[in-house]
Amino acid sequence: MMLSRCRILGSSLIALLCLTVGCAQGNVDDEGDDGLRSSPSTEPKAGDASLPPPPDTSPDESEDTEIRDTTPPDAAGRDADGTSTRDVASDGDSSRDGETDAGDTCEGRCGDVCQQQQASCGRVTFDGGTVQCGSCPSDQYCNRQNTCTDICQGSNAQCGEVFWGGKRESCGTCADNNASCLYNRCVQDGGYRAVAAGARHTCAVRSNGQVECWGSNDTQQVGTSDGGPFVSPIEIDSLSNAVDVSANFNHTCAMTRDNEVYCWGLNEFAQSGADADTQEVGEPNRVTPLEDARDTATGSGHSCAVLQTGGARCWGEEQFGQLGNGESRPRVQDAPVTVQNASNDFVGLSGGDAHTCGLGESGEVWCWGNSSKGKLGRGVRPASPAQPERVMSSPGRSLQGVVDLSVGSNHACAALQAGDLRCWGNGGEGQIGDDGRSNRFFATEVSNVSEAWHVATGKGHSCMIRRDGSVACWGDNRHGQLGIGQPADRYETPVDIPNFGGIVDIAAGHAHTCAINRQGELYCWGRNDSGQVGNGSKSSTPVTTPAEVRP
Repeated sequence: MMLSRCRILGSSLIALLCLTVGCAQGNVDDEGDDGLRSSPSTEPKAGDASLPPPPDTSPDESEDTEIRDTTPPDAAGRDADGTSTRDVASDGDSSRDGETDAGDTCEGRCGDVCQQQQASCGRVTFDGGTVQCGSCPSDQYCNRQNTCTDICQGSNAQCGEVFWGGKRESCGTCADNNASCLYNRCVQDGGYRAVAAGARHTCAVRSNGQVECWGSNDTQQVGTSDGGPFVSPIEIDSLSNAVDVSANFNHTCAMTRDNEVYCWGLNEFAQSGADADTQEVGEPNRVTPLEDARDTATGSGHSCAVLQTGGARCWGEEQFGQLGNGESRPRVQDAPVTVQNASNDFVGLSGGDAHTCGLGESGEVWCWGNSSKGKLGRGVRPASPAQPERVMSSPGRSLQGVVDLSVGSNHACAALQAGDLRCWGNGGEGQIGDDGRSNRFFATEVSNVSEAWHVATGKGHSCMIRRDGSVACWGDNRHGQLGIGQPADRYETPVDIPNFGGIVDIAAGHAHTCAINRQGELYCWGRNDSGQVGNGSKSSTPVTTPAEVRP
C-alpha cells in the first residue's frame, strides 16, 4: 500500500524529493514495524556454536558499585536507540506516521520511496531519511523485509494467543490431545509446563497442575515445614491445579486454573500474602482479596498479579514504591493494592530487588520502585517512582515493540518484535550483554542477537531462547550458570549452550538456570550448594552443563 503523503526523517532529503516526483495514494501505518511474540520452529536446532575464549579476568567491578553509563546515545554512528539497519523501526518504535524529531513534513510532491524499496509496510531508510510505507491487516505483521506476513505462520506459533503491538491473534489449539500449549508451542503432557528459580530454590508445574519444589528451604520456600534442603523435587500436596509459578529470593507464588494466587515462603514483608506477624508461610496461602488473576510475579520482598482486565495488584514491602500504588513508605501491605496505571493493559509482570516492571499489550514496558543502577531504564534520574513510568531506549524515546520481559535482581531484559534484545540496569557482571560491564540507564542493544523469542534474568546473568529453540546466555559464570560446560569469570556477550535445543521455557535464579523442552523435560545447571539444580545431590562444585531434573 502506498502513502497518501510522505513524512521523511532527515531534513537534507526533503528538498530533493519534494521537487521531483509525487506519492501514490494509500494508507499510512501508525504502528511500529516488524515482528511479534513468536515461538521456536517445529524442529529443534541445537546451539552448537563453538565457545569463545574465556574473557580476561580484570579486577571485578562489584555489583554494588554504581557505574555511570558514559556512552553517548549516538555512539558508533547509530540512531539514538542503537538502530543501524534498513528497518529503522526494528526496536518496535511506533512513531506517528513517520513524524520527524524536528516536526518536518514533506508536503505536496514526494518521491515514491516505498515503491522503489519494494516495501509495503513499516518504515524504510532511503539516503539518510526514513519513510513510513503503510500498514498490514489485523492478522498480519510487518517483517524485516517490510512485507506483511501472517502472525501465526511468521512466528511458527502452533497454539494460543499472540500479543503484538496492540494486536491479539489466536493461533488455535494443539491438534495432539496429549499436548498442552506453552508459549505458543505444543508441549507433551506428562512432563513439566512451567519453571521458576529463586535465590537457591526452584519450583515447577507439571502438565497435570502438580507443583514441585526443591533446593534451599530455610524460609519454607519449597512449600513445606519439614526440613530441607531438598536435592530432588517434592510435591506440594495442597496445590494440584496450578498453571504457572513464580519464585524470587526466598518465596514462591503460583496461579491456579481458577485464576487464584497462592504464595509461600518468607513473609517478613507480607510478600506471601499472610499477616506480616507471620514470618514464614510453610504451605500455599491463598492471597485475598484477589480474583481473576492471569499472571503472577515475585520480587525481593513483594509480589504482584495481573488481572484479567489488564490491571495489576501488588502486596508486601512498600518502602521504595515497588507496589506501584503511589506510596513510598517504610511499611508493608498484607493485602493487594492497585497499581496506578492509566492504560490498564498489562499482559505480564516481573519483579526484582525492590522494583517491578510490567509489559503492556501495546508493547511498551513500565517500571516502578527502587531506581538504583539504572534498573528502571528511564535514564539517570535519582528519584524512585511509586507508580509506573515508561522504560526509555534513549532520551525522549520510549522502548516499544516488546514481546517478552524478565526482571532480575538489578537488571532487566526485553525481547523485541524484530528478534533482538534490549537490557538495562546493573552491568557489573556483563549481564547487559553489550560487550561491557557498565550500568546502562536506557534499554541497550545486546550484541550479536537475532531471532530472540524468550528471555530470563538472574542476579548476574541473562539467557535467551531463540525462535528455533536454541539457548544462549551471558554474564556471570563463576558457578557455571551459563551452562556452557566450563566455569569462567564472565562473558559479556551471548554464548550458545552446545547441543541444547527445542527449548520452550527458561528461568534464571541467583546463580542457577533451568529450562523446559518440547517433550516436557526439565533441565537445570549452575550453583548447586543447596540442591537447587535438582539432580539428586548438592555440592559446592557447580553443575556446568544442563542436567535433567528427576523425581
